[in-house]
Amino acid sequence: MKSIRIYSDESRHKNERFLLLGGIWVPEENMPKIEAGMQQLRKKHGYSVSSGDMVDFMGEFKWTKVSDKYLPVYKELIDIYFEWIEEDVFRSCIMLVDTQDPMVLAYSNIKKEGYFKLLYQLYLHNSSVVSRV
Repeated sequence: MKSIRIYSDESRHKNERFLLLGGIWVPEENMPKIEAGMQQLRKKHGYSVSSGDMVDFMGEFKWTKVSDKYLPVYKELIDIYFEWIEEDVFRSCIMLVDTQDPMVLAYSNIKKEGYFKLLYQLYLHNSSVVSRV
């Protein structure tokens, strides 16, 4: 049986109209490449402290942290992301949900339990694509 790691997150703000759910599906055998690539990116964009020691770029990659200072890091991260999709290192799936859609509202799909229903749909539909490969 093939082992796949799934990493997912959402972009959701209380009064925003749209909710984004996204995830990547990484076959276990590709994890060393992912881990090495992220470590290399963090090392490349690190900084030196007053003692002269180098500190890797740390912290969670978050779009709210994109600024002029960190723009090169995020540009490179996006390039790596699309390169790895092209090389079939991982698969990605993103779901855009209109939180004002009557069907979404009718089934409370923007509340906590609804979030998990939508996440399940994201996993189900992308996993069926992965299993056919």
